[in-house]
Amino acid sequence: MSKLFHTSRQTIRENANFIVLFKQDLKDINHVYNDNDMLKDEFRNLCKEAWKKPHIFVVIDLTSDISNGKYSKGLDEFYISV
Repeated sequence: MSKLFHTSRQTIRENANFIVLFKQDLKDINHVYNDNDMLKDEFRNLCKEAWKKPHIFVVIDLTSDISNGKYSKGLDEFYISV
């Protein structure tokens, strides 16, 4: 993941619709969080819960709204922020 951050954030934002995150360290989670619209603790908890299961990842759909499936654990468990 660290190589991703050597690319400008603007380039990533302009060219990505989905971000798939496998288990990351806290530094990289914070980098991803800084570009999103969820509360930091809520985002960390989403990641922590998802990564408890083997082979599960967090998906951020940049084309969706936070209340309409923007975040999911894997491909089938949507997370709706309250």
